[in-house]
Amino acid sequence: RPAMVDVNNPLGFLDGEEYVAPKSMVQLHLEGFKLAKLDMTSKSDPFAVLYVRSTNPEKPWEEIGRTETVKNNENPKFVKAFDFEYAFEKMTEIRIEVYDRDSGSEKLADHDYIGASETTLVQIVTSPGQTLVLSLENEHKRRLKSGFIKINAEQSTSAQKRSFFMDFGVRLPKKSQKRHKLTISRCRDDGSWQVVFQSEMVRALETSARFKSISLSAQDLCGNDESKPILIRLVGEKEKSLAETQTTFGALGGSKNGAEFEMYGPYDESKKSGGLLAMCLPTGAPADSVAAILVVYSCREVRAPTFLDYVLGGCAINVVLAIDFTASNGDPRKPGTLHYIADPSVQNEYEVAIRTIVGTLLQYVTDDNIPVYGFGARLPPDWETSHCFPLTGDPANPHVEGIDGIMAAYKSALKNVQLYGPTNFSEILRTGASFTSGVVTQKDQRYTIMVVLTDGVITDMEQTIGEIVNASDLPFSVVIVGIGAEDFSGMDILDADDKKLKYGDRVAKRDIVQFVPYRQFRNDPILLAREVLEEVPTQLIGYFKSRSIRPNPPIVDDGSSMSRLTIG
Repeated sequence: RPAMVDVNNPLGFLDGEEYVAPKSMVQLHLEGFKLAKLDMTSKSDPFAVLYVRSTNPEKPWEEIGRTETVKNNENPKFVKAFDFEYAFEKMTEIRIEVYDRDSGSEKLADHDYIGASETTLVQIVTSPGQTLVLSLENEHKRRLKSGFIKINAEQSTSAQKRSFFMDFGVRLPKKSQKRHKLTISRCRDDGSWQVVFQSEMVRALETSARFKSISLSAQDLCGNDESKPILIRLVGEKEKSLAETQTTFGALGGSKNGAEFEMYGPYDESKKSGGLLAMCLPTGAPADSVAAILVVYSCREVRAPTFLDYVLGGCAINVVLAIDFTASNGDPRKPGTLHYIADPSVQNEYEVAIRTIVGTLLQYVTDDNIPVYGFGARLPPDWETSHCFPLTGDPANPHVEGIDGIMAAYKSALKNVQLYGPTNFSEILRTGASFTSGVVTQKDQRYTIMVVLTDGVITDMEQTIGEIVNASDLPFSVVIVGIGAEDFSGMDILDADDKKLKYGDRVAKRDIVQFVPYRQFRNDPILLAREVLEEVPTQLIGYFKSRSIRPNPPIVDDGSSMSRLTIG
């Protein structure tokens, strides 16, 4: 018996396949607890309204939908669910309002407002058990105990990439030593057949032949349509068609423990009998035309993991920030320069990039503490140039807390260092990569994302390429944002989408860099974050794929999310 494909490997990658992280769909379910009683003679008749943050300043919240109304119930379990596309690079802010229905009117003003809560999609899906309990607050009645809203997230598997590992053989009606192969075809929309797989030629052993295990994606096999016909044909020497059978994705997928399918002889036009015709149609072939038996020893389906699978399983995301303090940014005291901070009502490009990009990443950092560095400045008291210095001023503790902490450290550094140069990246990248120290295992999963904000082209390009090649085997990604109007075309070499970086005789294990010029997207912060961060999920999964590390099971809720409901 030939070696089987390792169907126990749950990663679902096909050999030699260039992997792109699939999107995830998330469904939110809502429950209310201890909702305030606003009716005089009965419990409230609650319904919930779900909103997402919009970009329209005149209408900051956009309504997504409403649940049904649950009569006389302070602890309603709403049936209506809400679907979201989960994207790592997007911050989806959510607001839930709960009302007590007083009439059949669809105007919210005609109903009693119980309270509201705000959160983000990431906060929900990264909570234990993907369950988050929030207090409802009524800004009009501060003393009202409005109650609680429980949000549960479920990831849909329909968007995940599906692959099949199959092990085939055939039984022949008589002894043979001839060579045979199998072809698998999918049904096109026009009803014709398209070959999607062809096995090697295998010599029969008496009355049977066994083929090497194969792997196919569900997209290639049937366009992800379980009812779509599949044609499996036995072909002999000189490409002679010997027998064929028609089945479906669903029938193959159900044969995990083995199955057999009758194969009919080639269709004979003159006799109007035999095989499966040329089109994807039922044949009604007579039983005596069976020419072989297709034996499916196993057919296993696996689904490629998503970035969200790793997050739900507890993969820790770490973030490192580096900011360019070279003199080419201009005098920060003068309006129009890149580091100008004298007018608090106007954010410079560095501040917008920090709030947009780092703010999105901080959703995944457990305690909001990240190391923040500068490079390219002269530091007191000796005023020597440093290409890597912590903005805290304390090399032993470079961490600052949250966006406000980053902004405070950034502005403090601008007042205490001298912008200088040149724009060297190698040392700052080496420092960022050092935060990946330690062995990543199946149990202990970690990944570090470094954000570098710079206004100029790198002056130590060769050394920088060397550091990137060194780091390409680490759980590490680098996103570089070009600030200002500099010509950044020379930076494209680092964003090795088409050809892996090479340093001496060493080649990068994988692409870990994404470069984006800020000014192409400065009028759309959401698009900026998407462009900068959209490759990170693919890079993260690519790293874990190279280590055969699968997502851990989702972290379960230990009950702490509900503990507050039993108090008082």
